[in-house]
Amino acid sequence: MTERYADTGRFRRFVRWSAAKRPVSLFYARTLHHIDRLVYRRTRGRTTFAAWLSGITSPERERFMELANEVYPGFTTYVERAAPRRIAVFRLRRR
Repeated sequence: MTERYADTGRFRRFVRWSAAKRPVSLFYARTLHHIDRLVYRRTRGRTTFAAWLSGITSPERERFMELANEVYPGFTTYVERAAPRRIAVFRLRRR
């Protein structure tokens, strides 16, 4: 299950908190995809750095991808066209 902010470790809390700051978010936007690519290769496609930071597990990601296909029937085609890029998955929660 996705970790709540309060339940994460210091590093993940810091990254999530800092991402809300404009200069830091610009830095992340320009650098994280490079780190993601490296982590994705090193883990043989099992995870990315952004996925690790977000706390979304692989089974949870797969469930969200299936749900996306139910909501948008063209999603599978979109994923195929986007290959080899990995589609980002975000989980939004009500407060």
